[in-house]
Amino acid sequence: VCSEYWNRRTFMAKLLQNMGATVAGTTVSDMMDNIVDTLKRKESPLIVLDEADKLSDQVLYFFISLYNQLEDQCGIILTATSNLKARIEKGLRLNRKGYAEIYSRIGRKFVELPLPNSEDVAAVCVANGVSDTKAINKVIDESDGDLRRVKRSVWAMLKGGAQ
Repeated sequence: VCSEYWNRRTFMAKLLQNMGATVAGTTVSDMMDNIVDTLKRKESPLIVLDEADKLSDQVLYFFISLYNQLEDQCGIILTATSNLKARIEKGLRLNRKGYAEIYSRIGRKFVELPLPNSEDVAAVCVANGVSDTKAINKVIDESDGDLRRVKRSVWAMLKGGAQ
């Protein structure tokens, strides 16, 4: 999960940390080499950058470098709010550095996912131990398609014993 305060070094350190690698005492260049080398040794690796819209331009440019060095060897998914789409489209219109490359590497398209429907919410409930139909319907009614609200409701039900 990306954060707006990350600089390039923090981004690389967090990526390495999530890959289970050590980061102490290395340069950004060394960290990039370590990430690429580690991922090239994995079978079908996948990087998911959640909340990628929070990344600064300087950090977002690492997506280009990662893509270039790992093309056809590693999947990379950027998830974000619609703000990332608007930001990239604006960067393209203003001919800002790196935005044409980013847009090209995401296949010149954005995949917008629908909000979770009642069946999705019910499946999340069941997968997390809430199976009572009344309880599931309550979660569906209260969630408004927001999975964070689903999570809080399910936790509350499990903590309170209502399942």
